[in-house]
Amino acid sequence: METAEYWIKRRASEKRKFFEGVKQQEVVIAGKKGKVPIFYYDARAVMVVLPASARRLRELLPEVYEPATLIPGVGLVAISAFNYRDTDIEPYNELAVAIILKRPYAGGVLSQLRRRAFHVYIHYLPVDTEIALRGGVDYYNYPKFIAEFEWMDKNGEVSCKLSEKGEHILTVHGRKIKAKGSQMLRFYTYLYMDKQPQWTEFRVNAEQYAMSWMSRGAKVELGEHPVAQELRRTLLSTRPLMYMYLPKMQAILYGPMALSPQLMLELLRSVPKDELKALMREA
Repeated sequence: METAEYWIKRRASEKRKFFEGVKQQEVVIAGKKGKVPIFYYDARAVMVVLPASARRLRELLPEVYEPATLIPGVGLVAISAFNYRDTDIEPYNELAVAIILKRPYAGGVLSQLRRRAFHVYIHYLPVDTEIALRGGVDYYNYPKFIAEFEWMDKNGEVSCKLSEKGEHILTVHGRKIKAKGSQMLRFYTYLYMDKQPQWTEFRVNAEQYAMSWMSRGAKVELGEHPVAQELRRTLLSTRPLMYMYLPKMQAILYGPMALSPQLMLELLRSVPKDELKALMREA
């Protein structure tokens, strides 16, 4: 009969498997040590997908991108709140406001849902630590800014309130629905810099995962902040079409693809000199 110690060791081994075979490079971000790709060893998230005006989404997107549409005229905005409890760049919080994209090789919305592989343009990405801010802006060109996060757990519900300098932006609410199953999710996040599309992969191992459609147990409250006002003009409803609850997850944020010269220079500057010399010799 297996002992408690056996199961503890087995779970630890299974956790490590997600990161096995992914080589990391040490970098310096905001004066602190970090690694790329970035590993997220323990985190939780709530994610909602909301209907939005496709016309307004086109106005927000660079012209090289096209919003996916559920039906003619109706696009989709995903709002995802992350509580990263253990990472290569210290614990922090993050909230993504993203537009789901139509990609020729990825298919439409239903195809992306079926594959659990989502192609999204990152419109806003607030965080609450300097290292997360500088790492995202300097090396990925993510549209990050410093904000305040307040997570609340009560009465079978989890909520994340986002504010900037005390001004309420939005709050995401979601029921703690049963999350016994596991799921692998892939988010291909797209950006634009120097008239050049960029993208990277955010791979999620949802150790505990649950999803519901047209859920009355999830909602978004909007404040009066400029970001909230823009969302109010863009969204067709604050009631989610889809809600995902991930109380326990791991993730990998891979390095940016199609780097602009500026981001490449920043990345090279961040590598410790002795390691950079070793890399040059290997090349």
